[in-house]
Amino acid sequence: MFSSFWKAAQTWAAFSVCRSNLLIFDQVEKKALTIAIISLVAGIAIGFLSANGFNRSELDALRSENARLKAGADTAGEQEPRLSDEEIQSRIRKADENPSDLEYQKNLGVALYRYAAMKKDVPLLTESTRLLKRVLVSDPGNFDINVALGNAYFDIAYFGQDSPAFATARQYYETALKSKPADSPVRTDYGLTYFLQDPPDNERAVSEFSMALKSDPKNERTLEFAVQAYIKLHDQANAKKTLENLRSANSANASIPELATAVSAIAETSK
Repeated sequence: MFSSFWKAAQTWAAFSVCRSNLLIFDQVEKKALTIAIISLVAGIAIGFLSANGFNRSELDALRSENARLKAGADTAGEQEPRLSDEEIQSRIRKADENPSDLEYQKNLGVALYRYAAMKKDVPLLTESTRLLKRVLVSDPGNFDINVALGNAYFDIAYFGQDSPAFATARQYYETALKSKPADSPVRTDYGLTYFLQDPPDNERAVSEFSMALKSDPKNERTLEFAVQAYIKLHDQANAKKTLENLRSANSANASIPELATAVSAIAETSK
């Protein structure tokens, strides 16, 4: 039973790195997924237009079209809007032709990351890191760019089954956490790189999850992964305590029954 939960949790971990309203889980309804994809594609288009200096009226028109597309999603069926490879490559070529235009590199790099994460497209994720690194050269401590690069390498590690990329993701998360050490979502993602790497370092993972929970003690996502890490460590006492904290945060959390079963099955080992 726990193995099925673990697989689901790994999927959640991978998608959770899309921090900007890009969380997509298996249980999301088809209609909601369609709306999310339409919004993402339109959002990328807005980023491209901003980078190219389009005027306010054109942006407003695009936002109106985005709203119309969302409203029409009920009748959109199961068709999934896509950007063509040529559309994407043309933007990348423009970025390569204008490497000193850092605003364009940033807008396109972030948009490509979000789109590639949605599509689980590792080569495109790699392209996004190339653009974002150009921006980082001029501002090495930039929190948002370091987080975006950490997220991109996290997804490369997960989708590409490339465990060493988790270590690369950590380097960027560490830089981001130097400026904002109490940022709970980034701290949680940092902990997940230890939890998901091969082999895992669950001791370090629970340490990072604990730090994240000091800043946000009712964060359900962090609590769930902390419970799982304690289970992996056969630490029943802390697993039970953390599970109770999850119940306190949200007694209706869907993961509680299966986590409770797994916690009860732990044979406590001596430390």
